[in-house]
Amino acid sequence: MRIATIIVLALVACACNLPEASGPEDPANSVFALEVGDCFIAPVAAEIDTIARYECTEAHDDEVYAIFDVKVEFFDFGAIGAIADETCIDRFEEYVGIPYEDSIYEFSWLAPTAQSWDEGDRAVTCIAYQVNKRLTESVRDSAR
Repeated sequence: MRIATIIVLALVACACNLPEASGPEDPANSVFALEVGDCFIAPVAAEIDTIARYECTEAHDDEVYAIFDVKVEFFDFGAIGAIADETCIDRFEEYVGIPYEDSIYEFSWLAPTAQSWDEGDRAVTCIAYQVNKRLTESVRDSAR
């Protein structure tokens, strides 16, 4: 089973009523099926393989704003993390509409684990979120 790692900077889930999401066994809820523009709620854990996907107009925690393959020769989580931080910050403005430093949103990322790396996973997924608050609209072009 492939698992991705989520780095949580300050992501705190609030206790809110949420609409029904399809079950974790649904292949569409795999972290490996995420696409730019997807909104979701991830379990609070160091390693995840499934998420609960929602429409961006429904309450959600996270929104994918970039996906890229990391170019390193061997699995080195520190190197992957440094590349993820730099690239996710660089791609933030293009999606949100203002630089990360001026935004109300934070960013985090999903990255390969040693196991998924061995299976060929090189994808880093950049996600935007707001600390201690569920989102109810897309962050795309929000300029917030």
